[in-house]
Amino acid sequence: MAQHARSQASPPTQRPRRGFPDRPVNGRIYRTLCLVVLIPAAIAALSVREAPLLPAAGLPLTFDGEKAVALTRTFASTFPNRTPGTDTAQGAAEWVAWRLVETGLRVERHVASVDLPELGRVPIVNIVGTTRARRGSSRSSDTIIVVAHRDNRGESPGANDNASGTGVLIELARELGTVSLDHTLVFVSTDAGAFGNAGALQLARDGARDPTSLFSRERALAVVNLDSLSGPGPARLGLGGDTAAFPSPSLAASADAAVIAQTEERARTPNPLAQLIDLAFPLSLSDQAPFLDAGVSAITLSAAGDRPPRPDTDVPEALDGTLVATLGSAAQGLVASLGGAAEVARGTDSYLYVSGRAIRGWAVGLTLLAALLPPIGAVIDLFARARARGSRVAAGLRSYRSRLLFWLWVAGLVGLVTFLGALPSGSGRPLPPDSHDAQTWSAGALAAVGIVGAAGWLLARNRIARRAEMSDASELGGHIAGMLALIAVSLAVAIVQPFALIFVLPSLHVWLWLPHVRQGAFAVRVAVLALGLLGPALLLGSVVMRFDLGLDAPWYLLTLVTTGHAPISLFVLFAAWLAAAAQLSAYTLGLYAPYAGPDERPQLGPVRSAVRATILSSRWLRRVWRRAGAAR
Repeated sequence: MAQHARSQASPPTQRPRRGFPDRPVNGRIYRTLCLVVLIPAAIAALSVREAPLLPAAGLPLTFDGEKAVALTRTFASTFPNRTPGTDTAQGAAEWVAWRLVETGLRVERHVASVDLPELGRVPIVNIVGTTRARRGSSRSSDTIIVVAHRDNRGESPGANDNASGTGVLIELARELGTVSLDHTLVFVSTDAGAFGNAGALQLARDGARDPTSLFSRERALAVVNLDSLSGPGPARLGLGGDTAAFPSPSLAASADAAVIAQTEERARTPNPLAQLIDLAFPLSLSDQAPFLDAGVSAITLSAAGDRPPRPDTDVPEALDGTLVATLGSAAQGLVASLGGAAEVARGTDSYLYVSGRAIRGWAVGLTLLAALLPPIGAVIDLFARARARGSRVAAGLRSYRSRLLFWLWVAGLVGLVTFLGALPSGSGRPLPPDSHDAQTWSAGALAAVGIVGAAGWLLARNRIARRAEMSDASELGGHIAGMLALIAVSLAVAIVQPFALIFVLPSLHVWLWLPHVRQGAFAVRVAVLALGLLGPALLLGSVVMRFDLGLDAPWYLLTLVTTGHAPISLFVLFAAWLAAAAQLSAYTLGLYAPYAGPDERPQLGPVRSAVRATILSSRWLRRVWRRAGAAR
């Protein structure tokens, strides 16, 4: 009897059905689809291949490091200020031109007038020296290009950046200018490399317009860029450009092998995660970037990081002659190898380079696309179940629409102040990190955007402000609407730039489980929200670490948009992502409310009433003006 009474008093609790706030996400579907992701991941692992190497150079390496260092010191001391457009910059161009003429090259001067950050419109001069290929060669019209920018910002003699590259360029021309090779060698001293690579950009554009140009994709087999060869070391290879493409894996592996031959260790390259970020958000400050964008295989050989050396250390006395000689010999070996079979290193590709091996880019992209399946399947299942049980998903989508309009309003304000000249603008190249515009926040423009944007938010929140307690089903509808928006953003990102999914996948996977921590401790909810921000944090952290920008990194990312380097499409998608993040944050913190229906709408506030009155008055005045015109 007692046992029977206990059974009646404590009936067994039923497990909540899927789709209810107590058990909203179907974990079984999510886990099953996670197993599907293992298939493309395995394909990516199997796609790893050894990058083919060019044949070893058949010529002896006779690079004279002492002469290269002497040229570097003379150049840096004679022309300490090589800012484009100045008289000393013109003198530096003539000095390099005469040194290339002395090596036996045919030298031309390519002059252009361009707009540069902080300098305005100034003339720039590219010095181009060419050598003839061996007679009778069927490939004599193909070119192998060696590039080094010679300018600096005038804050130091620029001995390392980039008098060292200029000295090595001239010495390579002396060593290889009279050697019989199967291809035409082109030695280029570019201008305005420290101001957005404007010189290299002009040459790449010339090649894109004219198929017969030395720099066209039809003729140029490979580009070797020499930059900051004196340290701080060790040797590094620059792979990235301004598009989701790297140089041919063969060129990367051959450059690595040339460094190994001189230093007995591999050149430093970005780790696989950093390379994936470079493919997702291409950003390069080196002269190989414009050529890569034009489809020409190009690589940078350097001994410095992405940010230029500090002015106080970039002096002739601080040059590392041994490192200059070592990397100069490596460059000679690479160019000599290219001279025999450069077709192997032609073109660009998307991949991840790891110790001489390449992971195919299409396999990486396929894995990222497959990673969308688990959250998409779980959200679709949740949407179907919750909608059948009365969750206000449609009201949640309208609430998201209000947030989206607000962020698009802010994006429009950024575009307006840029058009008015209050924010930096440019020709599509990223600003140098040391430039004034990259380090000086435009407080007035940001304040204007903030104030006017806040006014827009006051108008938008009138329909989505929380004024009463919400049912669990209504709040779950807001979460589902936010996740549907994230899915739409992710699919759009996959179309625009598949590698950029790395920035949205963390939020899609982590924020799916927000209902499960909704009733947990505040610290836990905030931690889950923060974990979903890992994607944008990867991009911000990459900029901070590569360019040592510190707190200026958010401002620098904004300038990449206003200068046209980052595509507007990704900026708009980021605004849509911010709207979804705002809605899911409001849901997690208990601030969410569905979009107010007709019977729930509050009275208009003073600000909204004033705006509405202004609109109605303008319409009335427009009608009166039209009638007066008709009467006349």
